[in-house]
Amino acid sequence: MKAVIRNITLAQAQYMLSEVMKLSHAEAVTQTMTRLMREANIERLIRPSKTTNVA
Repeated sequence: MKAVIRNITLAQAQYMLSEVMKLSHAEAVTQTMTRLMREANIERLIRPSKTTNVA
């Protein structure tokens, strides 16, 4: 978790939080966070095995 915090700005973290706080279903939160982490290039820090095969 520390690596994630160190690799995004406060503004990015606040944006991610504001986006997922609008959602009411766990699956939507998961999908949104996956997309946001991919956009911020930090998904590899959370799910390294899943991102190695992503084009």
